[in-house]
Formats: sequence, C-alpha cells, structure tokens
Amino acid sequence: MLGCNALGGHPKFGAAMYISRVNSIVRQLSSSTALNKFVAKFPLLRRDADHIDRWVSLSAASRARRIVLDLCPEVATVINKASYSFLLHLFSGSHLKSLCLGFVSLELPPGPNGFITNLTKLGLHMVSIMGDIQCLLPECDVFEWLSLTECPCTPILSYTGHCSVFAICVLHKIEMQAPNLTDFEFKNYPASFVLGDCHNMSKASIGLLSPEYSFAYACTELPTALPHVHDHLSISLRIRTEVHTTLLYKHVHETKPN
Repeated sequence: MLGCNALGGHPKFGAAMYISRVNSIVRQLSSSTALNKFVAKFPLLRRDADHIDRWVSLSAASRARRIVLDLCPEVATVINKASYSFLLHLFSGSHLKSLCLGFVSLELPPGPNGFITNLTKLGLHMVSIMGDIQCLLPECDVFEWLSLTECPCTPILSYTGHCSVFAICVLHKIEMQAPNLTDFEFKNYPASFVLGDCHNMSKASIGLLSPEYSFAYACTELPTALPHVHDHLSISLRIRTEVHTTLLYKHVHETKPN
C-alpha cells in the first residue's frame, strides 16, 4: 500500500487510498475465511473507525492467530484523544496468539481475567490504556513476550506466570512472579522492582532515562531488585554533571640579567 510520503506528502489523500484498497480486499473475504495473520500499518485516526472496525471484525471472525494494527502517526504531536478505540471484546476467549497494537485506545474489563487466554505475545506502542492491564495477561505457561512502550496510564504492572522474554517501558512499578523469566529489559525512569521467584534470569539490561537520582538508584536499589541475574547485567544511565571552574592567577616575576 502506498503511504503518505509516496503520495507527495498528502496524508488525507494517502489515507483515503489506503482505506479504499484495504476495503477492496476485505470485501473479497468472508467471515468463514481462515486467516493466520492480519496486518494493517498506516497512520489512521478515530474518524476512520467505521473502516477499521470492519477490518478488526473480519480478523476476529476469521480466527486470525496473529494481528498487527499499527496506526501510529508520522507526526508525534497527534494527541491520543484522536486514537482509534480497539474492539477488544471481539477476542474474548479467542485463539489469538499474538497481538501488536500501535496508537489505539483500549478499554479493559475489570480484574485479571486472562481476557485472551491463549495469548503468547502482546506488544502495545502509544496505546492509551483505560483499566487494569492485568486482564490482558493470561496466567498460564504459554505467555512468552510482553512489550509496552510510550503507553500512558500504566503505572503498575503485576504478573504471575512463565515469561521467557520480557521487554517493558513506561512504568512506575513492576511486580512479577515469573519462574521462567530469562531476559529482562527495562528502559524508563527509575521504577520500583519486585521480581520474585525469577531464579532463571540470566540477562538484564537496564536503561535509565532521567539523570535525577539515577546513579544512586543504580548503585543501591538495582542490586537488590535484581539479585538473580547470574550472567550479564547492563546498566546505562544519564548523569547530570556540573563543572566549577576556578581561575588561577600566576604571578610571574621577571628578573633582568645583570
């Protein structure tokens, strides 16, 4: 599909063409069509919801195992209020294995219900989350990978299960009971970790974005928060430095030769 840049920088014209082409494909399919993977990547907004709803409904009815809906804008100044509201309820109890969403809003049901029970991969980027994200995390052995980036309203994450690869951002507190967790990646402002029963963790990569208290946090809190890392621990941080200069005056005495 041609994107905005390929159409001479006319995003409205580009969106109209993209929507038209996707709709022409969707009209050739039916709810009985079996899809393994459904991917749509284009900067669309809530005003395009009628079309996006049709695509999402088809992907749910066709029992797609992997879904990618990336609507992230090319201009980062677009506010989340304009984002599309994803029809999450269509996938309750589905066979969905992988779900990756970009620039949508999610209204989650209350409680950790394992809303999508067979999910192994969940990736959310610039997703506005309303409710408790725990309901998206299945408490079972199949869940393998989680990524949250630039997602507001996700201050705390608690998870009990078996997670072999874990990449997460933009949280204030993480509580995990994950016996099979081997790799841990965190890039955020200093946050509180409670990683219990993570004895198989072999690699951890920590990136601290704020210079405030980062050095003290890395030296005092991180060793306590990550006691089970037994192979490789990488920490990157920003340190604010202040340079005080002192002018030194040197008096030179000249002596004339006799």
